[in-house]
Amino acid sequence: MTVAVCDDELVYTKLIAEHLKLITQMQSIDMCVYQYTDPERLLMDHQKTSFDAVFLDIDMPVISGFAVAESIRRSGGNTYIIFVTAKHELVYDSFEYSPFYFLCKASEDDLKRDLNHVMRKLMLHFRQNQKITVRDSTFGPSIIAIRDVRYICSDKHYLLYHTVHSAIPFKERGTIAAKEIEYFAYQFCKPHQRYLVNMTYIERFDTLTNAITLASGEIIPVSKKEKDEAFRKYKEYKRK
Repeated sequence: MTVAVCDDELVYTKLIAEHLKLITQMQSIDMCVYQYTDPERLLMDHQKTSFDAVFLDIDMPVISGFAVAESIRRSGGNTYIIFVTAKHELVYDSFEYSPFYFLCKASEDDLKRDLNHVMRKLMLHFRQNQKITVRDSTFGPSIIAIRDVRYICSDKHYLLYHTVHSAIPFKERGTIAAKEIEYFAYQFCKPHQRYLVNMTYIERFDTLTNAITLASGEIIPVSKKEKDEAFRKYKEYKRK
């Protein structure tokens, strides 16, 4: 995981970078943090390194943070942009660049607190980007990203992986019980003994009708046995 911090004020570059390093050390996260006061240098290095996330000051001379963000977006990839500024009025202007988060320099304590929060959210997203190998019984091994799995359903001795990029589910031998343990660290809940659902795709969790509606329109049943724990996990996910 490679992260860049860019602010024309060196004191903020160092503050953010050092706190990020502290967070990653405490959580045993493997992350390299690059520091910049020159946005042009950041863009040159981004072409070679392609940073996973960039903490970017908006109000910089010569090249604004918005201009840097636009260049990063044009280069493609899935870089997460976190804007940092002391000017609250710029929040709405930043939406054009699809930022992951917005940090305010109101005070050092507030900034550190918000950095802790944004890192928790980032780690959830990075875990979702990890890839798995599904050993399809018909087509052989296939590599898919966890974020692309809408839900997993058991069918006798097989698991059916329903993904966003394939109309036909991937099929491999296995059990939901084993996958529940494996997917504990990811954004999945178990609403039914036959289902694991990626909470990213949940549009509605209805505890009255005992059903989950996905963004795709698919309906997932919720059993009485699994409802309380699945709903608790879903509420916890929504608060993050």
